Amino acid sequence: PLLDQAIRVHVYRGCRAAHMATSPGDMSAEDVAALSDLPAMVVSSDYSSYFPPDDAGALVFDCDGTIVDTMPNHFLAWLDTATAYSFYFDKELFVRGAGRAENELMMDLCKEQGLPPIDFDAACRHKSKVYKDLCNEKPPLPIAPVIEIIKEGKRRGLPMAVVSGSFREDVLLALDSAGVRDAFQVVLGREDYEKGKPDPEPYLLGASRLGVEPRCCVGYEDAAVAGIASIQAAGYLKAEMVKDFANY
Repeated sequence: PLLDQAIRVHVYRGCRAAHMATSPGDMSAEDVAALSDLPAMVVSSDYSSYFPPDDAGALVFDCDGTIVDTMPNHFLAWLDTATAYSFYFDKELFVRGAGRAENELMMDLCKEQGLPPIDFDAACRHKSKVYKDLCNEKPPLPIAPVIEIIKEGKRRGLPMAVVSGSFREDVLLALDSAGVRDAFQVVLGREDYEKGKPDPEPYLLGASRLGVEPRCCVGYEDAAVAGIASIQAAGYLKAEMVKDFANY
């Protein structure tokens, strides 16, 4: 998934060509131009080089942008919420805040922009509703190499968890859309911990709920600043950046 593609297609063309399944006849000249400079994707079905090491005791995944390409829908929902609650938001802020808890990010944005506090709980509910509506309109696509890792973890009988900065209800929606919800024994959302990523608490809690020592866990993330830092601070066996996988 490419955020630039998401912004060009989802935002400027109203989600009409959000996923590549849209037929060329439905795309305007602007849509085609927006996509023309994207790198070609090399299709592959062999992701075994990304499978967890033999000594992995558990696998713990972020969700948005890691298991499922929900980021375009999240970005649009953020833009809608920013308009509704009168704070500024753009691509740079979205990328900077990737992996962070939504309410904490909203608080920081209001402080940075010199705005009075808003009803952060209401704003998060608004964002969640818009996000769900977008997902119903354009279901997010699963991220192929990560889905194969989940299948391999299930084949090995490894305990697996999801640790997300989004609210649990939204996470479950994404996992259902990818068809992998039943692979996870533990699903943690923002309401399940106090300190969000990059604090190690989310990944420490994920390991604890699985009953596995952090040093035996492998963590998977798409956000370097918040997510990978959280995994490393939790003392995991390995932190995997899924953006480095082929066909991401």
